[in-house]
Amino acid sequence: MIEASIRLQGVEQLIDDEKYFVIHAVRRSGKTIYLKDLAARLNAGEKYYALWCSLEGVCGRLK
Repeated sequence: MIEASIRLQGVEQLIDDEKYFVIHAVRRSGKTIYLKDLAARLNAGEKYYALWCSLEGVCGRLK
């Protein structure tokens, strides 16, 4: 398994460039952990305020 920080190099540059991006991968591949870590790193600086929310529980109820 490749470390998420290596696979997802460049995401912070996309944010700096105000570009959209999608993280799409199989279940249990570390997407949530990576995004929570990214939010923490962004919040540790003074340039961004990252907000974390999950719609996982909502999606199942819409069916």
